Amino acid sequence: MKTDLIKILTLIFAWISIYPALNCQNIGLVDVRRAELVLTVGGPGADIQGFTSKAIQVALDAVKARGGGTVKLNPGTFDIIGPIRLSDNTSLIGSGTKTILRKCDGFKTSFIIDADWGMQKAVVKDVSGFKIGMGIQLFDDEHKSGWDVTTAIITDIEDNTIYFDNRTVNDYIASLNGTVSNSFSIIEAVDVENVKIADLVVEGNKATNEYINGCREEVFISINQKIALLRMLR
Repeated sequence: MKTDLIKILTLIFAWISIYPALNCQNIGLVDVRRAELVLTVGGPGADIQGFTSKAIQVALDAVKARGGGTVKLNPGTFDIIGPIRLSDNTSLIGSGTKTILRKCDGFKTSFIIDADWGMQKAVVKDVSGFKIGMGIQLFDDEHKSGWDVTTAIITDIEDNTIYFDNRTVNDYIASLNGTVSNSFSIIEAVDVENVKIADLVVEGNKATNEYINGCREEVFISINQKIALLRMLR
């Protein structure tokens, strides 16, 4: 009886000792429990086809729904029209210098009507350069730097009105050069943890784009994150 009890206790202690390794083991920044989910993005053989920011975001949203994972970008140039948003426990991994995230050409227009604080729409002069899913920033001469600039993603376009996902953080006045431009961060990882970005090129397409305002850059990350980029081009 005593021998059987010792065997049972031995098995219990053995399980307790290996359980943390099975449940919490990490490899680098990536939780092993999430590492099994890998989605590829790119050409015809990829899980998500298409060399676009939309294709990348579809893959990232899919791994987010599973609690995390890895999105692997195949070689190619991805057309980026809006910020790629990462969530917790996520890795965005390219294929080296042959994976390029290229910002779309710049576009801007002026307000027709003031865009007041807290709004999620703006009536503008020209919508021809905008698309649903495109990243934008709103500002005027009095609110054109730092956190006074509103950043958002376009959710709809009707006639000369664009709708977006974030509320405006200031009153933007049409007579004070109220402006909407499609400047945005190529990659965003805000208030997240356990994120890895590696082996890709961020191409800001500087020749056709203006300065990204609002304390943003091509890659925008919050504190308590670690990021590994093979190369960044301004």
